[in-house]
Amino acid sequence: MPDDALPVLADRMQTLASATRLRILLVLRDGALCVCQIAAVLDVPASTVSSHLLDLRRAGIVGEHRKGRFVWYTLRRHDDVVPWLRLVARQSTEDPQVAADHARAARMRLVPPEMLIASIDCDAGPQAEATRRRSSARGAA
Repeated sequence: MPDDALPVLADRMQTLASATRLRILLVLRDGALCVCQIAAVLDVPASTVSSHLLDLRRAGIVGEHRKGRFVWYTLRRHDDVVPWLRLVARQSTEDPQVAADHARAARMRLVPPEMLIASIDCDAGPQAEATRRRSSARGAA
């Protein structure tokens, strides 16, 4: 066993110890989604989704790729992550929230992200973050 195996395992377990992060993993099973799509599926703010995705990326469970102006998130399907994903999927097969998320994710994949941003006021991404900072700085002045 490598010297860092136990700390890596502990980090992964800590990352998976969140219902929201588990829901994100489960909606990514069927393919890539952007932050706004995930936020709409889970009905949580895009900033919350972004924070959880950062944790999942740091743990090596989720990967990202940029296509156009959107960043798409996918499950990393390498040997040390697949058993975790199978465990999560098996343990949640009869959960009604997971079933509802799965159905919403299937519908969400049919909606172009550009339409979604306008309809749900998606505030994720570096441009939105810079705008929020400028606005809060003006409000504080």
